[in-house]
Amino acid sequence: MDSGLLVIGADCGNGYTKISFENMEISYPSLVAAGGDRQIAKLMEKADSLVESGLAFKQVDSLDVVVKDVRGNHQEHYFCGSLAAREGQPLTQWSDDKGANKTATALLLAGIAAGVAGNKAVIYLAVSLPVKNYKRFRAAYEEGLTGTFEVHFLSGPLGGVTKTIQIIRCRAYPEGLGVFVREVQQKGKVSLLSGYQALLGPGFRTTEFILFNDGKPVDELSGSLELGIATAHKRVSDRLSQDAGVDFSEHEIDHAFMGSLGGRWASTIKSMCEEELKVLSRQILSKLRVKWQDVWLKIDNVFISDGGGQVLYPGLAELLGAESFSSELVENPVFATAIGNRLSASLALAGGKADAK
Repeated sequence: MDSGLLVIGADCGNGYTKISFENMEISYPSLVAAGGDRQIAKLMEKADSLVESGLAFKQVDSLDVVVKDVRGNHQEHYFCGSLAAREGQPLTQWSDDKGANKTATALLLAGIAAGVAGNKAVIYLAVSLPVKNYKRFRAAYEEGLTGTFEVHFLSGPLGGVTKTIQIIRCRAYPEGLGVFVREVQQKGKVSLLSGYQALLGPGFRTTEFILFNDGKPVDELSGSLELGIATAHKRVSDRLSQDAGVDFSEHEIDHAFMGSLGGRWASTIKSMCEEELKVLSRQILSKLRVKWQDVWLKIDNVFISDGGGQVLYPGLAELLGAESFSSELVENPVFATAIGNRLSASLALAGGKADAK
């Protein structure tokens, strides 16, 4: 492997974008808004002198960037992540065909640029797609993210800095595959290579599931459920609107549940979320019981990953335990997919078998 080549893994979720670098992980909301003037806001920002890793965490809170596609000589000004929610009119990135979506590409590139050291980086990028979309959109996603891009930071800790990001190759994997590879290769769980093993990845919008038989994914028993954390949040939003006449966005409800939104509604929202998440856990397992009905009693272990999985795990574990299933929340579940994607790409570069053909 070229010592100057950076292998980076990304999980471009509908709720949050997570990026795994060799020495750290960063996360920020998957929100993008058209960029605008920040002359007043910049007066409140301090030009902190931080170490590079600290700078990345500080910067993702102020992703005020101009992203240029050098190949197409096209550039746009964006507010990304938390900044989009605070100072713009944010759009969620729920497009299935993210390879053709310039704002989704800008959202990812902004985070990568914030995290890499130096002003130039050559990158092998590993991303993932929902299982249901993998075959249809894989080629377009890989092509759309391959090329040379310039990211110019207009404000924040990196204000005035331009970084050139050259992605020499992008590989897309089905969501969840990298998590399984990590459990086997990095965690040494070779026992997972025999019998039926299930992997669940509840996310913001969907829940990904892959069933493995003797270490091989079974396509017809793998896919995506249109159930995610946003399902519970929408129910809470509808209840608040109908019962109290107050409207909260799904992202505001998410922040309230995570304890980062104050105000008099915070405790009410948190309580409602807990109720609806229990309902969501039952719905997910009910759907899977039908999809896996022929092998349900043969499943040896159920592994749960991702940010939604971390939130739902207590409820899922209780329900699975009642049916005598062994379940486990993977290490660092929020970043498990991004880390797994990076590991899969590293193995592929080293001549391993993790690369998708």
